[in-house]
Amino acid sequence: MEWARTCVGTRREVEGRGETCHDAGVCPLSALACGAGGTVVQLPENPRVARRLSALGIRPSIACHVLGRTPLGGPIHLRAGSVHLMLRTCEAAGVLVVPDGTPDPDDVLPAL
Repeated sequence: MEWARTCVGTRREVEGRGETCHDAGVCPLSALACGAGGTVVQLPENPRVARRLSALGIRPSIACHVLGRTPLGGPIHLRAGSVHLMLRTCEAAGVLVVPDGTPDPDDVLPAL
């Protein structure tokens, strides 16, 4: 697909890291490919991290879209509601989302 070439974290690279969606259709936010989105259903169990994410705008029932990924497992560029933010991959792994279908090529930012 054309959109996959404009982003550092393609779906193949995400699957290569061993992150997959669960049987119920719920997967970690860090497993979404660039351009993909989902609805947040659960925050991490760590209350400190959950508070921080809530303050940043990542809450249950909020739509999140992955706009870009940095190379070598660095932060993920997200849009949560109307807020753009960078989130550590380990923190994004604790956020569970229900993917909302096919990636939107308009939601992908070009790699730097």
